[in-house]
Amino acid sequence: MGYLLRAYQPNPQGLESCSSSEVPHGEPFCRGGDKGLDRWYSLYFPVRSTRVNRYHPAAARNFIEAYYKALNNESARATLSSFYIQPTLVNPLVADISLNGNIVPTPADLQILFESQMPKAHYEVQCFDCHVLNPNFNIGAGDNELGPDPTGRKMSVLLVVSGYVKYGESRSAKMRGFAENFVLVPNYSGARDKSGAVKGWLIQSQNFRIVL
Repeated sequence: MGYLLRAYQPNPQGLESCSSSEVPHGEPFCRGGDKGLDRWYSLYFPVRSTRVNRYHPAAARNFIEAYYKALNNESARATLSSFYIQPTLVNPLVADISLNGNIVPTPADLQILFESQMPKAHYEVQCFDCHVLNPNFNIGAGDNELGPDPTGRKMSVLLVVSGYVKYGESRSAKMRGFAENFVLVPNYSGARDKSGAVKGWLIQSQNFRIVL
């Protein structure tokens, strides 16, 4: 039996790493330890079983840590476009990006928007849901990569994130709630992060909304 994971943290100060295989049913998903962070708790709901279900929580958590870290760091916003798929001859898919109902044509346009128009921001993720959409996503894969991969490297993932964001540095700036949906797909293009490491998954679809 597979499971849909929900992890939430009532008063987050960041995300703590832990192995999803170490999390028993109903136990904390991530622990704050000596940092005094509130616990992440997990709720599991039965879904269709696949061999890769156990890998998607780690993929989602790693993406959240990297993506929102880039949003929170003004200098790192220069790397935002690298989080998205780019159309190629092998993979014609283009990233579908919507911010508060406004379509952003390309990842490059989104990066320019954050670099030149968005004020300094601080995003705090409070909870996320994740679920495997396709355990064997082949769009963009090479001929030698078309078979199933039990490690989960070829899965596409639906990720739902919510939390708070503060725009600007003024003490009067309010924390506002946000909700964001992603579809993450395998990185067959070899896109790398700032350190030169190949990213595991890229954004194929994103829908961001301020909710409060």
